[in-house]
Amino acid sequence: MTENPLDKFILLFGLVKLAILQGKTVVMCNDIIEAYRIKLFLNKFSLKAFCLAPDMPKNQIGSIIHFFHIGQFDIIIMLHAGYSQRPILKDVQNIVNFDIPATYNSYKETAQLVSEENGAVLTLYSVTDQKQRETMEHLQKKVLKNYHREDFFKCIPVMWHELNRLKSRVQSVIDTLNNKNVQREKMIEFKKALVSNKSLKAYFEENPEEKEILVNDIAKIKKHSDKNLFKSLAVMPAYVIPENIMAINQEQLAQCTLGVNSVIHGRTNHTKSLSRFQLTMVEPDEDC
Repeated sequence: MTENPLDKFILLFGLVKLAILQGKTVVMCNDIIEAYRIKLFLNKFSLKAFCLAPDMPKNQIGSIIHFFHIGQFDIIIMLHAGYSQRPILKDVQNIVNFDIPATYNSYKETAQLVSEENGAVLTLYSVTDQKQRETMEHLQKKVLKNYHREDFFKCIPVMWHELNRLKSRVQSVIDTLNNKNVQREKMIEFKKALVSNKSLKAYFEENPEEKEILVNDIAKIKKHSDKNLFKSLAVMPAYVIPENIMAINQEQLAQCTLGVNSVIHGRTNHTKSLSRFQLTMVEPDEDC
């Protein structure tokens, strides 16, 4: 985690809302509660995203992946590890490592999900966290040793004074997503999966009271969670939308608080996409 975890959510929301992350995107993290928190966070802004939990039935995972592949939604949240069989995803344009992978092999396996021509791997970490910094340095050394390239890792020149226009909106949602509320939402999803599970249809026909208990539980939990609904978040007023969140010219670089010395030159237009390089984000007011 960063010193200020809110920064990750602000940047992720900005990248998605401003369509800088275009195409199929996979967000990776180390903790299942954090995975659901990211899903719920995006859903609050009417941004469709689904989570692949290791304890999900195989048919449910398969269904989510199917609808992801056919374009019903573009964002999946997964764990770096914990699956008995790692889900296979196709045509992924972006990987967002919300948490740094624990090992180089995990990082490499995740990065291989993206398209070689126009994919991007974005890793969010804090240079003020010694452990995270050491992990990133280790990854860089392994990449240099195996691929003999120093240009795989670049820092994004984030214009935080622009991006922070979103801070109050993001903060208001994150404040409702404590661990207890996230667990409640996860329970709703689990019970819905049981009720709609085709393999349990015969069981529920023989035991209708069991299904009724589940349906009533879902309604009770849903009623409680509805208290935290934000009906206006899908529409953002112009004054809170950043004009640009990544510096693309010298004037903007002068206003940028990080990444000034490691801009990607000549390979991409930041206003439209990231790039195929491995990218990193550090905290505001720190140099790369």
